[in-house]
Amino acid sequence: MKHSRLSEDLILECLVRLPRKSRYTASLVCRKWLQLIESRQFYLLRKQLGLIKHSACLLHANPEMRSDEPPTPSYVINVLNPLSGECKTLSPLPNSTVEFDDLSQIVSSQGKLVLLNSSDPFVSSLSNSLFVFDFSSGRWRQGKNLPKRKFSFAMAASDDCRVFVAGGYIITGRR
Repeated sequence: MKHSRLSEDLILECLVRLPRKSRYTASLVCRKWLQLIESRQFYLLRKQLGLIKHSACLLHANPEMRSDEPPTPSYVINVLNPLSGECKTLSPLPNSTVEFDDLSQIVSSQGKLVLLNSSDPFVSSLSNSLFVFDFSSGRWRQGKNLPKRKFSFAMAASDDCRVFVAGGYIITGRR
């Protein structure tokens, strides 16, 4: 692959101005562009240019119920743009064996949404799965799980993209 003669700063200046729908395709061009699109500098430059849009993320039961017995709701995350009133459902998690539920926690910071699955550990062995959605690339990635399985906790995020998990019960075994 031939290396670009453009400086990284100039490439970043161009990438931040791409419409959201084009960023995913741009992230596939090369590893460097993906790293730039997912970088903190990308987010901060978009914020400085006034290109960041605020939205509300809502975790709720999917109106389309699954057909298993007894019926169990599945959950989705909808993103509401308060300026346009438009509501979109985020893409499914990358690991199809993990589903989140009403005990899951979501927080956002610097263009990323963090979801920590808090499924009842006595029902699901997949509790405490961590996923990060990057609004810049429009993709989920699976992060590392908590070192100890917790149930019924709270989460918060700081401005520098740190996520804090507080309280809850540490699960040591099965009933």
